[in-house]
Amino acid sequence: QAISKNAKQQVRDLIRSYCKACAQQHMDKASLYLAVYDMGGNVIRFLNELGIVSGLGVKTAPGLDEFQTQDELAEWLEGLCFAACDAFDHSMRSYQSQLTAAVDLYISEHYTDSELRLKDIADHVGITTTYLSALYKKANGKNVTDTIVDLRINAAKNKLARPSQTLCKPPMRCRIEAS
Repeated sequence: QAISKNAKQQVRDLIRSYCKACAQQHMDKASLYLAVYDMGGNVIRFLNELGIVSGLGVKTAPGLDEFQTQDELAEWLEGLCFAACDAFDHSMRSYQSQLTAAVDLYISEHYTDSELRLKDIADHVGITTTYLSALYKKANGKNVTDTIVDLRINAAKNKLARPSQTLCKPPMRCRIEAS
């Protein structure tokens, strides 16, 4: 998850500290509300730019009369920040899932190409080879090369299982290099 329990406490402490500093700077409720609401607005703008502002589960435009204390205002900002972290985390998982699916599709369509390289796959989905390797291993429990080799071996086994195939043809058709 994007924000751990330890980090949540640190965020909570930071927001409380920020609200306390704002309260000392802005003596009246309206000024405090505007200062804290401005920070919340920055969070909302950031999420909007990422396209993930909807469905936060937190009121994004509360009125001044909805807060009686500085703590209530801090709780609103905390809720907004934690909802933003959750939304961002969900968005990242969705993005990573889509990338992994695109990689699997590309591999399934190109595994017979003996020149297929990690860089080709990474270029196809628009990410670095390092990120591809880490993402794919995390998502599938094995690396990209092992996946390609497994597909090639399974294709060779399937071809060998057909009586019309000779022993020398399947490895060449499946692009398994002779040692």
